[in-house]
Amino acid sequence: MDKGLARYKMLAKRKRLSRQFVEKASGEICSKVLKMHAVSHAKLIGIYISIGNEVRAEKLLGPLLRMKKTVAVPVLRGKGMKFAVLDSIKDTHMERGIRVPNSKAFVAGRSIGVFVVPGVAFDTNGIRIGFGKGYYDRFLSRVPGATKIGVAYDFQVVNRIGKEAHDIPMGFVVTEKRMLM
Repeated sequence: MDKGLARYKMLAKRKRLSRQFVEKASGEICSKVLKMHAVSHAKLIGIYISIGNEVRAEKLLGPLLRMKKTVAVPVLRGKGMKFAVLDSIKDTHMERGIRVPNSKAFVAGRSIGVFVVPGVAFDTNGIRIGFGKGYYDRFLSRVPGATKIGVAYDFQVVNRIGKEAHDIPMGFVVTEKRMLM
């Protein structure tokens, strides 16, 4: 599947989702993520704060903190990305179109055991289409041992996306209907 065309179609479909669907499906997806072995055993977990109709990964924040996990979220820096500790969704501000923590307590990428990763589309082998800027692929290429969990609505999973050399596959893709490994 052509990545540009898939990105366009999936973003258009995601934009039309109702708030009720997004909230319900996000809750189901986050519930599955919280039950994963890798998540229960990780000390430091990287999540993201959603934009638009992305899966609401920030729903993981409260439960993870209650599980005594440290949570970090991405902050864009130039063409790169860093992860900063987040203790409360209220302790954030908008920067470059995304919500980021006020804290500048950055963590080393290699110390993050699990990443919950957004995507515009995923295939059944864990190949991901993002927004096309490469932030996640560049960052995740430097943490090969971390567990990578892609989260998406089930319609965002397609049979095959052509893998490019820079693509970092997810170990898991979790939707409201299934979990792919």
